[in-house]
Amino acid sequence: MAYFVVLTLRNFYGATTDAKAQADIEKLNAERDKLRVEASYYRNAQWFSLAQNTIGFAAIVIPIVIAIRQLNAQRTAQQERAKTEFDLLAQRARVDASLKAVEIAMNAPTTGQVRSRAEILSALLQELVPDFGKRLKDLDYSKIGFASYRSRFSTLLEAIASHPNDALLLVEIYNTLFPDDDVNSHGRIKELLQGLRTRK
Repeated sequence: MAYFVVLTLRNFYGATTDAKAQADIEKLNAERDKLRVEASYYRNAQWFSLAQNTIGFAAIVIPIVIAIRQLNAQRTAQQERAKTEFDLLAQRARVDASLKAVEIAMNAPTTGQVRSRAEILSALLQELVPDFGKRLKDLDYSKIGFASYRSRFSTLLEAIASHPNDALLLVEIYNTLFPDDDVNSHGRIKELLQGLRTRK
């Protein structure tokens, strides 16, 4: 009977231990499942938090990058506009200087003075009108009818107006001294001579 009691006690305690062990195993399984759920939650929460932070960062950085690009584009456009305006002003200055140089040179009474003035202006305004004098050297003044005869011819007309009785003599002397002026004036001196001779 003692054997039976020991067996019964063993079964009782074994059954109790098995039930207790089973309860502990279930409890451990429940804790493990709970731990898995929490780990999964924290893992997902980390990804969610990372996604939120990334979106927040992008929401801040993207407008800043766009603003910087727009500012760079505006600065580049302003620099190009300033360069274009500077080039236009430089070109305008060259044109104005060339026109003024032509005006100064062309107001000379003689061909020699025109050429001299052109060389002086070319030397003074080297950067603005560097080849001004060179272009005038190559110009054939006899073909365009510009020569020192204009000032001489004006002086002749003033002398005729002052001394109308000596007009024929003055024109003949003038024609003898300056025979090329008739060609440069397109035959005006011969016409004047013929007109004065027909009056006599």
